Amino acid sequence: MEIIKTLADKKLFKSFDNNQALFWTTFANHPAGRVNISQNCVWSIAGIPFFVYNNVSRCCLTEKEFGTMLDDFMVQISEQSLPAMWLIGHESKPDNIKEILIDRGWSSPTSSPGMAVEISEVKYESKIPELDIQKIKMPEQQKLWSKVMNLGFEVDPEAIEFAVKIESKLSCQHYEVQERFLGYLNGKPVATGLLQPESGVAGIYCIATLPEFRRQGIGRAMTLQAMVEGKKLGYKIAVLSASEMGRSVYEKLGFREFVSYEQLVWKP
Repeated sequence: MEIIKTLADKKLFKSFDNNQALFWTTFANHPAGRVNISQNCVWSIAGIPFFVYNNVSRCCLTEKEFGTMLDDFMVQISEQSLPAMWLIGHESKPDNIKEILIDRGWSSPTSSPGMAVEISEVKYESKIPELDIQKIKMPEQQKLWSKVMNLGFEVDPEAIEFAVKIESKLSCQHYEVQERFLGYLNGKPVATGLLQPESGVAGIYCIATLPEFRRQGIGRAMTLQAMVEGKKLGYKIAVLSASEMGRSVYEKLGFREFVSYEQLVWKP
């Protein structure tokens, strides 16, 4: 897809959705994982016992198609007693998808803003002197990146162990174009970031800082690093989905809400 140049481009909605949907399949691209990518439906099951890793990130189906797909997905996650996440975007179908999922036992939805900014409009202030941000290249670095990222998001210890083992085994077209960053503060790995240059936009994900190192501007620095790398690749628009904790950081960088996503969770 051609690079999206302005926030006014009507194709931005689709680019944002495509970038995000493909990102969520990343962690299931290992021998024991399961991934489905089609024009109207994207889901993945990484087998990691934390809900975000087993997900439906795109669903635009008729009600009949949806019923079949939902039954199949729930059978697969139930086989492994896995929690899961369902992401509802502005193009999700059928229209009553939320009500159907809640009736089937999925949690009431929580919302998160999909945010975007024109990269050229962002001010790139001087870096934190003690912070060294490195690109991840080797399998051992991948494992460390995964551990820090999951600790930063306060994932369950059991799930972290699974995720770290899987990280160095991941391999797919989308994973290969991603760039992962690890931030070292005075030599200690404390933060992560990820750039996914896909579908005409620079997607920013996995901005996480260890709890004891927050409120020092590190998350902001990791976000800026990903944007700098995206700019080098020729991308004009950066997109991300913000957590409640991170929203104010992104707003100060110039990101504004572009679309709203709803998230439902299944617990076995």
